[in-house]
Formats: sequence, C-alpha cells, structure tokens
Amino acid sequence: MQNAAASKTETTAGQTTSRRSLLTAAAWSAPVLALAVAAPLAAASTLCVDPDVGINWGLATVTGAAASLGASSTLDRRAVFTPQNSTRPSTPNVTASVRHTFAGNARAETNDGTVSAQNVGGIGQRGYQINQRVGDGSTQPTSADVQSVVFTFDEDLYNVRFAITDIDRAWRQGASTMVDRRTRDFLDGVVLESAAPRTFSIPSGSTVTGAGTSASPWYNSTDGNKNEDAPGGQVDVVFPGPVRSFTVRYLNLGYTQGTTNNTVTQYNDQTIFVTGMRVERRAAC
Repeated sequence: MQNAAASKTETTAGQTTSRRSLLTAAAWSAPVLALAVAAPLAAASTLCVDPDVGINWGLATVTGAAASLGASSTLDRRAVFTPQNSTRPSTPNVTASVRHTFAGNARAETNDGTVSAQNVGGIGQRGYQINQRVGDGSTQPTSADVQSVVFTFDEDLYNVRFAITDIDRAWRQGASTMVDRRTRDFLDGVVLESAAPRTFSIPSGSTVTGAGTSASPWYNSTDGNKNEDAPGGQVDVVFPGPVRSFTVRYLNLGYTQGTTNNTVTQYNDQTIFVTGMRVERRAAC
C-alpha cells in the first residue's frame, strides 16, 4: 500500500481508500483434565476448557502512544479484549501486548498499530494494522529493512486461529514505460515466527504463496490491489498451542525483483492486517 504520493491508497478512519481492514475468525474444543490438589483432604479441582473464545479487535481497548509518520523507534501497544462466545458465565478479559520494532530503512506510517476502520478477512470484523514504508523514496529496499511486530498474551492459549490479510503488491514486472515503472512500489513479504508450532492454509481465491518463513516469505503471486476483506491476499493460521507469543515480520520484497528507474522510486505505504482470533482457554474452574 502507499501514501498519497504513491500509486495506491489506504482505507483508514476518516479516509477513502482502496485497500485494507481488520478481521477475526474460527473454533474447537478439548478434553477436561484433572489437577491434583496437594493439600490433604482437599477436593480435586478440574481444568475448565472454554473452546471458542472470540478476540475481536473492533471491541478491544487498545492503548499506548500512536505511531508517528516516519518513526523508527519502538511502538508499544496494549490490548484488552472482552471475550466473545465464551461458554462460561464469567470469564476474565484476554490481555496482550503488541510491540513494533524497526530495522534498516523500515519506517512507521500513521496507521501502524491501530485498529482498522473497516472489516478485514471476510469475517465481519475489523483488524489490527501493520502499516509501513521502506526507505525514503531514494533507496532500494533490502532484506535488512523490516518491521517486526511481537504479539504477547498474558496467558497460554490453545487452538489459536486467525488470518493475515491484504498481502498484495503494486509491482508491474517487465514494464517498459516511465508510467509503469512508477507502479513499482511494493511487494508485500510476510514472515510468521514463534517458539510454538503452527500450521497454515491458503483459502480458496487467494493467490498468496510461500511458507511464511524467512527463507520463503508469504507473498502474492499476482500483481494488483487485493481487497482486505476478501480472500485474494489472505493466509489462514492455526497455533495448536500452547502459545503465548508470535512475531509477524513485514518486508518489501521489491529488492528481489531487480532495479527500477533510477529517478522514480517509491517503496511506500504497505499495509497488512491481522484479523481477530478464535482461541481456546484452559483454566482451573
């Protein structure tokens, strides 16, 4: 995605734009386990499983200093979610911290770390925005230019299901005219890392490819804007758990595509969204 100077526009609160919004999705259940209580004669307590708790960014309270345009300093956000679809009559909030750090020529855009104004991921919910530019318009992006966003929950979660959406590109390969070269703006590259194992799937209609690793980032195999609320630029992720933290690394893979016209370089305003989640919680009853 790009800023006003680029060939593409973003959708944010109070703006009209052609790309990106947040989301949320999924469900399942697990066995009941017994925990022995060490105290003599104490009754055994059980582990309660809440199988399909919704974490909706649009209903969350997100706090912390907002990103400033062009910032490369750490951005810390805090999110408090009121659980949705809980099977228990009373359940505590789900809380998480989100930390953005920048390396190389990665810089924040003004919507970085905010909740989208529009729905994303086709689930009727808003999403968490990762919005950046790489370089200053005069430098070629490299693999060292990356924004890393660490999501850390205050408890272990299981069967965590969500999507990363709006993975797309404005990069006309083989363009021969000055106008077409101006569209060589960005090529979204996304890496998902965690100590916990995860699986992923590409939904029907998505043209995203790759494995989501540093050696094989997710990227879109076709050029052009993808609707943030449709599957064209989406990957669906599952962490069986337990998982407490995962990291999204966001790059401009334009550096793999050769050079652009020496006088027309943009590399600005990319955006992806992390949708809302479905999770399983396990706690003593």
